[in-house]
Amino acid sequence: MRRSSVIMARLLIFATFLSAWQLAVESRLVEERFVPKPSVLMANILEILAEGRYIDQLTITITNYVVGVVFGTVVGVSLALALYTVKYAKSLLTPYILLLSVVPKVIFFPIFVKLFVVEEVIKIAFIAILYVAIFVYLGVVSNLDLLDVNYLRLFRVYTRSHLKIFRKLLLPTVFYSLLANIRLAVVFALVGAIFADMMLAPGVGYILLILAYSFRTSELYAVIVLIAATAVALNLFMKYLEDWASKHLRTEQITRISLWFN
Repeated sequence: MRRSSVIMARLLIFATFLSAWQLAVESRLVEERFVPKPSVLMANILEILAEGRYIDQLTITITNYVVGVVFGTVVGVSLALALYTVKYAKSLLTPYILLLSVVPKVIFFPIFVKLFVVEEVIKIAFIAILYVAIFVYLGVVSNLDLLDVNYLRLFRVYTRSHLKIFRKLLLPTVFYSLLANIRLAVVFALVGAIFADMMLAPGVGYILLILAYSFRTSELYAVIVLIAATAVALNLFMKYLEDWASKHLRTEQITRISLWFN
């Protein structure tokens, strides 16, 4: 089946869904106070965008989110590279970090409140440690475990500089997989950012609660759609970076660069 046919089929399904939704609300099969009409929802989305409503709350959430992702990435990569050189420490700590990755993150939020006190610091630390650093660490460690130990031995024959080994061998090795793990982490980090806002105002998460409790249903759905669109845009951006890395940093190119000493 041609790509254009697939796209047309998807658009048709989406249009059918919207039409059925609109008809269900207009015929009162669904109460409008619980589910708004798509036409009203779209009008609310355009109104929010035109007026710049909730821009302050969105700025707070995005700032905490970006700082958390950057800080968490640095922590995750640094920890993975540090423990890679100390195999005993890695074998001891990795099972605990793996355990943290499968435990529901929200149960640790009260601990962050106690430890960090300041609201914005709580949110950033919560996002960085539990939603970014863990995933990045596990991804980098898994990729480093696949590195041929003979490459590392060869590098140590030519240089004892840890910085050069990091820059010429380890960093190119983890770079592509790092983008894939960050792509996964940025979506989960947005979940953490919104949850943190719900617990500690202000932020987009807090706005969602206010709209829900005040029964401003169409506005609530509009904000949810905008958040979902933001998540999709972030995922597409990371996918673009991942594809770019795949095209320009292929394995043979990485190996050639790694074995070239200035």
